[in-house]
Amino acid sequence: MIGTSLAPPGSYHPRNGAILTSGILLTLNGLGSLGTAAMSVLQVFLMKRLGGLDPEAGKELERIGDSMWKISLANLLVYGSIGFVFLSAAFGCFAYRRWARPLNLTLGWSWLYMGVLILMTYVVTMGAMRETMTSAMAKTVASTPGTPPTSIPLGGIFGIIMAIYLVIIILFVIVPPALIVWLNWSEDVRHTLESRDSVARWTDRLPVPLVGLVIASAFSVLMSLPGVFLMNEPWMAPILGDGLVRYLWWLVPLAWAYVAWGTLRRHLAAWVVAMLSLLAGATTGFLAMHRTNWAELYKEMGIPESDVGEMAGMMESMFHPQKMTILLIIGFVPILGFLIWTWKDFRKTGARR
Repeated sequence: MIGTSLAPPGSYHPRNGAILTSGILLTLNGLGSLGTAAMSVLQVFLMKRLGGLDPEAGKELERIGDSMWKISLANLLVYGSIGFVFLSAAFGCFAYRRWARPLNLTLGWSWLYMGVLILMTYVVTMGAMRETMTSAMAKTVASTPGTPPTSIPLGGIFGIIMAIYLVIIILFVIVPPALIVWLNWSEDVRHTLESRDSVARWTDRLPVPLVGLVIASAFSVLMSLPGVFLMNEPWMAPILGDGLVRYLWWLVPLAWAYVAWGTLRRHLAAWVVAMLSLLAGATTGFLAMHRTNWAELYKEMGIPESDVGEMAGMMESMFHPQKMTILLIIGFVPILGFLIWTWKDFRKTGARR
């Protein structure tokens, strides 16, 4: 997937504009991720403050306060780490570090992959989402005293709103990563960076696919760490049951940490652990989709009984197991293909080609 042009350094076309543009895009996404991390904590403070103004709302917030804090701290860790990595990649672009290209390609492909999954999930669930929102609004209007019957086509309005969200998803999670991949695809970008940074880096010892696997594995460690603290929460039981997954989750970040370390040394065992971890993750996801009891989950989170039924019904309609299974398979196949593709590089030694 990565270009393999053998053009000598003297015959390349400098790509300074592509490198600097990549840095700008990475900076914007990094700052956005850090903002999301900050907001995840700030919203808890705001809700606590608002709860103090309404005693009834304050009691409800007390019931879900502990879960809110843990989820917010998990978001802080995940989005904060993502922001740091993207800003680090941006620094590599602005400082013309030779490791910037493999990092940019890894982040670009990962971002694009997640963006496509988000887009597909939104498309699959938007029908049920529109129906739920329309029904909820109609009930609110009908139950409000003194409100005359409305002839406004609520379904059409929500359809327009969701179409706008669809465009936003494309503009912010599809187009930017696609641009980053395109801007960094050419071998001329590598030659440009290497001409400005003559110091050999760790990325020079590995083919770009293995550099990607190292970075992706490190990300997997970060993404799985919050689970270590959340797995024993009561509201996780309706998702994963009382099986071993909840008690052995701490093995997940350790496994991916070994994959990152072993890939740096091209240990075949690291590839095997990555494959087993991928298969175990897909199996766990499949079982969770068919096992999740949304009503019980919301009850365990402390959501008021009066809201549980409607919220659970909405989630069951949006995230129907059959729909989610199709999305799981679609998301699983590219990662499996990538991992199989890297097999050949574990069996070879030497400098990056």
